[in-house]
Amino acid sequence: MRTLWGRSAAWAIAVTLASCSDSADPPQGGGGAAAHDPGGGHGGSGGHATSGGGGSGVEPLSGLPPAESVIGETFQSNQTCEMCHAAGSGVLRDDQGRDVSPTRLYASSMMSLSARDPYWLAAISREVEVNPAAETYVEDVCTRCHAPAGARELEAQGATLTLDHVLTGTSTESHLAREGVACTVCHQISAEGLGEVATFDGAFEVGAERQIFGPHAQPFAMPMMQHVQYTPVEAPHMLESKLCASCHTVITSAVDDSGLPTGPEVNEQVTFLEWRNSAFAGAGGITCQGCHLPTTDQDGAPITTKLSLMPQNGNIAPRAPIGRHLLSGGNAYMLELMAANASWVGLPSAAAMLEGAAVARATLGDAASLVVSDVTGAGGDLSFDVTVTNGTGHKLPTGYPGRRMWLHVVVRDGAGGVLFESGSTDARGALLDGSGERLDPPEVVLPHLDVVTSEDEVQVWESVLADDSGAPTHVLLDAWGFAKDDRLLPAGWSPTHADAGRTSAVGVGDDPSFLPGSDRVTFVLAGLATAASVEVELLFESVPPAALDAFAAGPDTPAGLAFLHMAEGTPPAPIVMAASQASVP
Repeated sequence: MRTLWGRSAAWAIAVTLASCSDSADPPQGGGGAAAHDPGGGHGGSGGHATSGGGGSGVEPLSGLPPAESVIGETFQSNQTCEMCHAAGSGVLRDDQGRDVSPTRLYASSMMSLSARDPYWLAAISREVEVNPAAETYVEDVCTRCHAPAGARELEAQGATLTLDHVLTGTSTESHLAREGVACTVCHQISAEGLGEVATFDGAFEVGAERQIFGPHAQPFAMPMMQHVQYTPVEAPHMLESKLCASCHTVITSAVDDSGLPTGPEVNEQVTFLEWRNSAFAGAGGITCQGCHLPTTDQDGAPITTKLSLMPQNGNIAPRAPIGRHLLSGGNAYMLELMAANASWVGLPSAAAMLEGAAVARATLGDAASLVVSDVTGAGGDLSFDVTVTNGTGHKLPTGYPGRRMWLHVVVRDGAGGVLFESGSTDARGALLDGSGERLDPPEVVLPHLDVVTSEDEVQVWESVLADDSGAPTHVLLDAWGFAKDDRLLPAGWSPTHADAGRTSAVGVGDDPSFLPGSDRVTFVLAGLATAASVEVELLFESVPPAALDAFAAGPDTPAGLAFLHMAEGTPPAPIVMAASQASVP
């Protein structure tokens, strides 16, 4: 019912409800939510901005409520899982004694922080501000994956989780919302419909049986039934990629002034479909869990350990597989930004976020490789090839539009002096040309390049949303498609696959070296045949400066201004994913 693919009645109902409001400040909580959450409702620190740009009078959001352990009708805080699933003597430790408990590792991931992520909060608040008639729809769809426990709890009561529930609410539902993708959410997702259209856009099913699904046969159920009233059940789908499909397949459409869908479907982020159209999905391939919840330790050894502190007599056998709940992607920057603003995020310590950032940096380091080849100085010109290979089972980068990676190339003479540089950045991570001028202001879409000949050219692999005029946009519900999507395809991607239409590249032209799994860029530099060396880095940004510029341009919202202030203190510096160098013969 809720999926965007079929443009079902839920969308029309949601936007109709929003449109029926006689002001930009609809009834609190939507459908009676205010009765459940005195902290909900619009206004205050979570309220709407009054105008765009600076000087609007809008104050930055002062911070999120601190985490609090709560118990809902269907879901519970992650802290309740720590009673049994924390590390102990011989429990949830690898052969080297290292803590591999899911509760500790998960706490350092973006999954656990998905509803406290200041970038997401800023983005959803802007969506509501730009498209107020679609407010109920925006809040419903966006919280369904980022704040699913609170959203489902309120949905069962006939209400909708609002942005203000997340920003300022202190009810059970609001605290559960800020738990992010909680333990009791993922482990209660049923197998029904997973990987199918009807469950995309966060429309996964959660049963009413209070069953906690896991990969192990014949689980010892008594402790869990006694302490948290859940029944552990063996469920093979917990080890299958389709478990991740619902929230990692998001299809949007532009809306008109009344909040009704008007544009074509846009593949806003379709990581699961990218995986399904890859070599990783074939026989002997690798599931999402295989990379993001590895069942081996840091040394590559399989993990076998007791997985619970209960029963206290220790009468429980070691189990395998035990997945390390790293759930790491490439968003090291956001984890570092949140660590620098831990009190605002509502968490007492930055340590977990910094640990997660380190893991994310390591994940980026394993995601791609590059090779410099065919270096020659014949004919007075320097030429060489740079080939970047995608080591993941999805596009690289994948996920939320705007993430990008590019080549930073430096050619030096024999004394180490710089003869040529492409892909350099300023302190905010913006790309610069040979004279130090910015190449990538918000209104510019850098072309895909097969050949680079000057310092003013940079090959950037990215996805850029565009509105109905073709201009770049950072507002999802204004997007009619992609002005550019030349992110690296995964190995094994096929143009004849059923998901090819939703995962194909945009704007690569007839580049013959843009292939499934890799891309080769040729550099031809006039007059540099006497150069001594070539140095190449593959750089990555999860939040490009153009995204910050879009927030700065307004409309102002409390969450948007708070995010901008954080980014000023912690600019999005590029992260090195891979590097190589070569001598000039």
